[in-house]
Amino acid sequence: MHTKQVPRRKIWEKNLSKDLIKLLSSERTLLSGFKFLCKPSDTFS
Repeated sequence: MHTKQVPRRKIWEKNLSKDLIKLLSSERTLLSGFKFLCKPSDTFS
């Protein structure tokens, strides 16, 4: 009965890592956007 929990947990771990990657990438874009807002003259010059 407990054998079905193993692959389900593997899938859950895969989804969790995907969400972590999404969070990291979105945080990176937010950071770059924040830098862009803070220093717009640096990017245009």
